[in-house]
Amino acid sequence: MIAKSAFSARWKQLFAQILVSGALSTGALTLINTAPISWEFALRVVQAQNFSDAQLRNYAQAVLDMEVHRQEAFIELKQVLGNRPVPNIQCNSPRSYRGLPRKARRIVRDYCRHSEEIVTTSGLTVSQFNSITTRANSDIGLEKRIQNTMLDIRTEQRRAYQKSA
Repeated sequence: MIAKSAFSARWKQLFAQILVSGALSTGALTLINTAPISWEFALRVVQAQNFSDAQLRNYAQAVLDMEVHRQEAFIELKQVLGNRPVPNIQCNSPRSYRGLPRKARRIVRDYCRHSEEIVTTSGLTVSQFNSITTRANSDIGLEKRIQNTMLDIRTEQRRAYQKSA
C-alpha cells in the first residue's frame, strides 16, 4: 500500500511538472528549474493562465484608473459619516450601502457608475472584471501577474511623463 501511494505521488509530481511546463511555455516562459513541483502549485499556474495578457493589462489599468476616484469617494464618505465607520461597500451589492444616509448613498452610486464606465472603456465587461477580481482573491499566481502588470503600467507612465517634461 505504501509503495502504491509513493508511486501515485511521483506520477502526480511528474504530471504537475508537465502541466506547468506546458502552461508556462504558452505564456512565452520556459521552465528552467527541474525541482519537484507540487500539484497545488501546478493547478494555480494553470488557473492563472486562463486570462490573457491583454485582459490583465486592461484590468490593471482599470484598477489604477479607479483608485483615485475610490480614494476621493472614501474621503467624502468619511466626511458625511463622521465618526461612523465606512462599511465594506460593493458596487454589485446595493445591500452593502443601503443603510447609509442619502448623501452617502449618492457618493457610492456616483463612484460605482464612474467605475463601471472605467471598466467598460478599458475593454472589459463588468462581468469579466468581477471574474478576474474574484479569481485573483484566491489565486496567488494571478494576483502576482496583475501586480506585475500594474507595476509595468506605472513604469511606462513615469517614463512617458519624464519624456514630456
